[in-house]
Amino acid sequence: MKKHLNLANKLTAEEMIEVRDHLQKTADLLGKFSVSLSDEERISVRNVSEGREGYVREVLRVTQEFPDELPRSVDIAEFGELLAIFDDWRKLILTAEKIAEKTDDTNIALGIELMRYTDTCYPILQNRRNDNANLDRAMQRLDDYNKRFGGPSKPITDSPDSGESPLVGEE
Repeated sequence: MKKHLNLANKLTAEEMIEVRDHLQKTADLLGKFSVSLSDEERISVRNVSEGREGYVREVLRVTQEFPDELPRSVDIAEFGELLAIFDDWRKLILTAEKIAEKTDDTNIALGIELMRYTDTCYPILQNRRNDNANLDRAMQRLDDYNKRFGGPSKPITDSPDSGESPLVGEE
């Protein structure tokens, strides 16, 4: 089975704190302008979607070419500034989505590796519990856990018929 992570490249505790601090500072900075919409506002109000973005840009272009045709209450400069801010926020969203995807993928890979170790260790411990009273008592906690949440799942292996431990022969 493919090993997804190289522990030699893991972030240190200090680096993890630094990343969280940077993300929190970014969230705080964005908070001075960002808003939180209700579900109703997200659905019921017309907004710029992919199909409408070009339409908005074209209306702004024509508006800027013919400002005298509009009532004075229309703030053309604000219209243009809003579109520029919209573009900047789209770039932020793309960056945030890339970060979210990488962190989510890494978290999934961590889960895969953790289950691989769990699936290797559990049956070995289960087989050896009869020879060790202390191990048997420790395994009873796992028995109780499995009763409450369901038994252990089938181990992850390279192939269902291989019979190999998922950790055997990996570096």
